[in-house]
Amino acid sequence: MSGINLVVPETGDQVNFAEHVFGNHEILRDGLNTARDDVNGLNAMVSEQNGLINAMRVNQVDLAINLETVSGALLTGVDKNIVVETFQDANDVEILGGGCDAVKKNIRI
Repeated sequence: MSGINLVVPETGDQVNFAEHVFGNHEILRDGLNTARDDVNGLNAMVSEQNGLINAMRVNQVDLAINLETVSGALLTGVDKNIVVETFQDANDVEILGGGCDAVKKNIRI
């Protein structure tokens, strides 16, 4: 078979690249399994990083709301006993009337 020949370091024998790689299905299977595992690991890391980024965005929005509320209170002179409640879902509140719209991220009263 013509093509590229490889030299086996241990023996010095020359083997045809195509026969060596494609003729040995275990090498291909092992290589594909390793590649699959690497891709799965990368996907898991990307998902984790996306979760961290989303958490940072939520914190940034909460901080912006708090800043605007306190700034407005200081400007108007009403800066005592300020309570700011922000939430991203209805898990920590009890809705007595209406409902939570998770898509629009609001509560209907």
